[in-house]
Amino acid sequence: MVLMGKVNKTIVATMGAAGVAAVGLGGVDGGLLQAKRVDDEDLGFVGTVTGVNPTVLNAALDAGLVPVVATVAADSEGNFLNVNADTAAAAIAGALD
Repeated sequence: MVLMGKVNKTIVATMGAAGVAAVGLGGVDGGLLQAKRVDDEDLGFVGTVTGVNPTVLNAALDAGLVPVVATVAADSEGNFLNVNADTAAAAIAGALD
């Protein structure tokens, strides 16, 4: 939860101090990122992105805000999963096309 809390909000605050209007989001917000847990149990709560719902991102962008996304997603059972940030960014970019 550190990614969705302190780290995300620190980045947003730093951007704000530089004059950039930003909003902090987690992949679980608005169902932004959907994921499934990887098969390797030794990795713990790690997942792969299975879908993106860009509605919350579009709302932020339409309001003139830069979304800062913490790459924590939820699986179909509501479990938080850490997902690879590069993979999440690519999936988000594809969904915003």
